[in-house]
Amino acid sequence: MHNFKTFWSIPLIVFSFLPSVLYAQNPPLVQERREGRTVTAEQLVALQASQTKAMVSSSGRALIVPDSADLVILTGPESDMLSYRVQGLRNPTLIVHAGAQLHILFVNVDDDMTHDLRIGDVRPPDTMGTVGTARLPHSENETYSAEEVNIRALTPGTYPYFCSYGTHARNGMKGWFVVAKPGATMEEMMRMSVNEPEQMKNDMNGMDMGSMNMDGMDGMKMDGMNMDHSMQMVGMLRSEPMSQEGSGTSWMPTSSPMYMWMTMPDDWSLMLHGAIMPRYDHQGGPRGDNKFDAPNWVMGMAEHPIGAAGQFTAHLMMSFDPITEQGKGYPLLLQTGETWQGVKLVDFQHPHDLFDELSIAYSQGLAEKTSLYFYAGYPGEPALGPPVFMHRPSAMSNPNAPLSHHWMDATHVTFGVATAGIAVGDWKLEGSYFNGGEPDENRYDFDPLRLNSYSGRISFNPTKDLALQASSGRITNPEGDGVDVVRSTASVIYTKELGNSSWWSTTIAWGQNHEIDVENLEALLLESQYDWNWWSAYGRAEYIQKTNSEFNLDENPDKINDVEEITLGLTRTLFAIRSLDVELGAQAAMNIVPPSLEPLYTAHPMSYEIYLSLHPSFPKAMM
Repeated sequence: MHNFKTFWSIPLIVFSFLPSVLYAQNPPLVQERREGRTVTAEQLVALQASQTKAMVSSSGRALIVPDSADLVILTGPESDMLSYRVQGLRNPTLIVHAGAQLHILFVNVDDDMTHDLRIGDVRPPDTMGTVGTARLPHSENETYSAEEVNIRALTPGTYPYFCSYGTHARNGMKGWFVVAKPGATMEEMMRMSVNEPEQMKNDMNGMDMGSMNMDGMDGMKMDGMNMDHSMQMVGMLRSEPMSQEGSGTSWMPTSSPMYMWMTMPDDWSLMLHGAIMPRYDHQGGPRGDNKFDAPNWVMGMAEHPIGAAGQFTAHLMMSFDPITEQGKGYPLLLQTGETWQGVKLVDFQHPHDLFDELSIAYSQGLAEKTSLYFYAGYPGEPALGPPVFMHRPSAMSNPNAPLSHHWMDATHVTFGVATAGIAVGDWKLEGSYFNGGEPDENRYDFDPLRLNSYSGRISFNPTKDLALQASSGRITNPEGDGVDVVRSTASVIYTKELGNSSWWSTTIAWGQNHEIDVENLEALLLESQYDWNWWSAYGRAEYIQKTNSEFNLDENPDKINDVEEITLGLTRTLFAIRSLDVELGAQAAMNIVPPSLEPLYTAHPMSYEIYLSLHPSFPKAMM
């Protein structure tokens, strides 16, 4: 029977489709005409002389264009072929009012390469939904291929213009097209151009950006960033690139893709990322269930340098699972952990609390690659286990928690934690004192602060693509049944950028729970995700040992059952609105249970899910 108790689910899923309708009705840029032609060298001189003269910013890198204008855009000269020229400026930022109508003549003066000009709310070199020209062949005998296009700018924002041919955009043939709000004064547009030099400086220094949007007139919000690690965008440690920062104080590979909305007022770095996945979840077999729901989370970060080597960091992570999941959470065969109405949850993944992290940290650099740091959270995450599943690139598109969650990373929501550590180069050693109890069934409150458990973790990142950790901790009464657990974990995360439009990430993890008078219970996890352009393919395989008591079976409660699950999934980005990706995904899972559990589950129960995923843009195809 379908679960319709959460009456908001259907409106929520319908609401998630609204952006596509609005986007279709209100595209940011509209192309009203396109016509091919040829231009001689003599004609080109005359056309350039007659084009509308745009105002050049004080930086000399931006052009403020009238509401109606004729522009001639050329490819670069022989000495700088992978670039554009407008009024003699190299790849200038073009700033116009919303509603502006531009008549653009694009001329390929290159004598040996094909080029085009595309503009849109995309990640170059993708062209879906862009406006602009066709790919024009190279010139011959001072006769140039050209194309005239009429473009109307509708929606305020910042959009890349670029050449979609080969790797031209990545190698420098790109710029920014800024649409100011209606009624913006010339002074306001000039202020927008003042922000531009630093933005372009960052870009030229190797910062690969997704879409960028103006956050008002006085600042810029940079979305979907994937930064070259020579840039000093640091994480909790001043010596640590931001991309290396995982959940809590954990480390990920430095090459991990970053997806977030970001703004940098004054000396602060403010970041926001997260995801919501409206879906239909069908868990098969006799114990399966069905549900419309929407797993979700959102995390905000704020960072501020202190002195020459200090860094203050604050994290706020929230989940609206108490609203979207309610009660005992979402159906997930063979999942166990936590309780509902005083009974251990079985075949359901518990909802997360409304507040999952509220933490602060301070780090102090002692040398170029040596830092001490202190972290405190209520709630927060102790130094135990790999980065939590929703932060791992290898699990970005999978809406489900792993079945091994309570063997590896379930302590990511701990109501009370204090951590101290030292990082020296590629190594980090840290220890935590924390509340071992799982969050209670009231998902809206802050649980009592009890520091009764401890853990330690050593992390090592030998290369930018690898992150290794080993950790262990004694957890007091995690499940509320009076049983203490010694949890040990080890993991390897490998993340590799495979090209301008793709990356691959894999996590291998082991976890062990040791309970008094019970054998060690082991878990193994392998998960991987491959992203290319607008597609993502992912998989997860798990092996977990669970006792009969985990399944609320009274007979022989200490009997150990070996259970397994294999999940495969695929997503396709439907469209990107400014800095928001909207994906359609589907996944299927097969469980494998021992003969003793077959009467409850059958031997190989099958499940499937169909979902949307909304999140800040992934850097799948950057400039």
